[in-house]
Amino acid sequence: MKALTTIKHASILIVLFILILSITGFTLKKSESPGTNPVKLVYSFAEGKSISYNSATAISQNMDVNGQTMNVLIDYNLGFRVKMVGKSDENLKLEITIDSLITKVDSPNGSVGGKIKDVEGKIFNMLLSPNGKEVDLNEAAKIEYTVEGASGGNLSTTFANIFPDLPEKAVNPGDTWIKNDSVISKTTASKTSQIFQSSNKFEGLEKINGIECAKITSTITGTMATTAQNQGMDIFSSGPYNGTVTLYFAVKEGYFVRQEISTKMTGTIEISGPQNMTFPVVMETNGKIEAKK
Repeated sequence: MKALTTIKHASILIVLFILILSITGFTLKKSESPGTNPVKLVYSFAEGKSISYNSATAISQNMDVNGQTMNVLIDYNLGFRVKMVGKSDENLKLEITIDSLITKVDSPNGSVGGKIKDVEGKIFNMLLSPNGKEVDLNEAAKIEYTVEGASGGNLSTTFANIFPDLPEKAVNPGDTWIKNDSVISKTTASKTSQIFQSSNKFEGLEKINGIECAKITSTITGTMATTAQNQGMDIFSSGPYNGTVTLYFAVKEGYFVRQEISTKMTGTIEISGPQNMTFPVVMETNGKIEAKK
């Protein structure tokens, strides 16, 4: 039981710091339909107007430890508000207010987590490019928090890839493009790197909550690797993953209305230290971030 408990804490640490696989970096490659009215997508939040978002992610992590199945379930919920307060050159200066952050982890050994009150009501500014690149998150990095049963983090990791990237050129319905990209996330106790390729398509225009949106669908394939330390152990998790992404972006209003992500990673976890072991892991992630009506 002691060994199982130690494994549980190590596994929770890995999961908590790779909660959301943010898919970014859309670059136009080719057009498959000529079209007559191409759409140029850019972020252009109305200055002074606040938009509220809710992000909900459910993660299922299944491990086989020496023939014993272990399931870990994670629920992650983030509520925040975005307001444009100005510009810096061509970049948008956004004021972010955190309304709530909740993380709950269920495993065979019980439940941990809950509301992270350290960040409730916190406000920071960040810079966002018109195409969706997070340019400056220095203020977010200064807002730190702790999670029950795991090491702490800061808000720069949470917001490093939260705004979906947009095509660099105007697109017509049916246009497709491929992007090779990588994402690296760091905390004081872990580092996660993702290398992936996304195949993207502009499906056309669709109304969401009465707002005309550009719909972009993507399929992704890649690899993910995480290194971490916990309780004197070195932990390495790696494996290939694949998934789908659907994005709805308000054309005239200049902000994303909804993004849905579904991924699956099949790999291994290696633990070295007082205990040395290797076992398979399957992690499925389903998330949605949406602007409130």
